[in-house]
Amino acid sequence: MMINQLLKDQKVSGEKIVFLKADNKRLQNLITGKETALSRVESRSRSLRVINDFKKSIAFKTIIKDHIQEACNHIYNAEVKALE
Repeated sequence: MMINQLLKDQKVSGEKIVFLKADNKRLQNLITGKETALSRVESRSRSLRVINDFKKSIAFKTIIKDHIQEACNHIYNAEVKALE
């Protein structure tokens, strides 16, 4: 009787192990997917941070000032030609 109970318990334990291994694999796949998604979000966040830092930089302000000056010069030259 005791041997039969031990065999039954062993079978149940084996089934639990199979279930736990399958569940573990499913959860590992879920974690991997979440880590991949998080990595993409962090990458986008870093890109946005770099862009925002550049916008705050002197180089960006200088580029904008240069474009404004070029536009002003273009308008001025067009007005001078119109007056001639």
